[in-house]
Amino acid sequence: MNYDFLYLEFLHTPIKSYLIFLGVLLVGFVFKKYLARLLAHLIQKILKSWGFDYAGEKFKALLIKPLGGFVWVLFLYIGVEQIHPALKSIKILNRTHKKIIDSKELIDKATFSLQDIADNIIILLLIFYFFFLLIQLVEYSFIIFIHKAQLVKDRGKQQILPLLKDVLKVILGILGFFIIIGYLFKVNIGTLFAGLGVSGIAIAFAAKESLENLIASFMLMMDKTFTIGDWIKVGNIEGSVEKMGFRSTKLMTTNKSVLLVPNKTLMGGNVENLSTSGLRRVKTFIIAPPQLHKEELQTLIRTIKESISQIDHVVGEPRVFLDNLDNNTANISVSYTISLTSIHFSEKVREEVNLCIYDLLEKAKQS
Repeated sequence: MNYDFLYLEFLHTPIKSYLIFLGVLLVGFVFKKYLARLLAHLIQKILKSWGFDYAGEKFKALLIKPLGGFVWVLFLYIGVEQIHPALKSIKILNRTHKKIIDSKELIDKATFSLQDIADNIIILLLIFYFFFLLIQLVEYSFIIFIHKAQLVKDRGKQQILPLLKDVLKVILGILGFFIIIGYLFKVNIGTLFAGLGVSGIAIAFAAKESLENLIASFMLMMDKTFTIGDWIKVGNIEGSVEKMGFRSTKLMTTNKSVLLVPNKTLMGGNVENLSTSGLRRVKTFIIAPPQLHKEELQTLIRTIKESISQIDHVVGEPRVFLDNLDNNTANISVSYTISLTSIHFSEKVREEVNLCIYDLLEKAKQS
């Protein structure tokens, strides 16, 4: 078979080089994930030999994407080198710049080819995946730190470490962004940051709410208002603290739903840490059967109060009284305090109290 056509040139580059270019890109696309897994596995084995062996699968999962990106960029570079003459011959932009030196006018000409653009893209991708890798390593490092804090039951570290992790990841992301911008526009990074002194005011106003939440999160930690695992109440919101971020705090309610409460709301509200006191105040309203006379209603209120006080883990004296009358309906307010050993324990006591009240209401209907 005659393969002479492979040596025919187009834009000073033989057909064979174009085919190699496409082949390299195809191989890189197909095998990048496999090679990334292999590299992650090798790095994990090295770390294991150094004594770092926690959450190995999680470690590999975090590294696969950035390592896959590096592998793809490597194959892209190899492929581009095959068609270098063709890319160099394609002119994209001719720029002429006039400048005066010692009263003489000089003309500076700059020509940009497709090769220049390809080189810049490769460098930008390398910068991007480098910072992506750093962010993933920060993520894994804090997985280890938080795990150690959980082992020693250090709830303070469990609270502050996720916040520090998020702050570090944001800082790395911003730094990577400015390095990319500085490279694209040939601007010194120090000059770029100095220029933000003026524009930073506008950015601060635009991000006013986020900054308020960030400051509030640090203030809450300094005041040690609550830690991870505490049961807190703010207004009508209450739940177990799952995580504090630099913008909001995640609460898990009794019905297992997740609430994200802005940190400035927690800072500005009256936060009641029920875990600290070991007690939980419960308040509810019930409707008395409509056919009851005054004496029967008074008896029902007294019976409910006495019955609740006899239930285990209900502390203090319950408050039960006729709260209001609405369309000839008697609304009774019931409030009592539970010894808060755990939230699940509290739910069982509340259920027992509610069943007791339900039983008393059924008896009152039948009387």
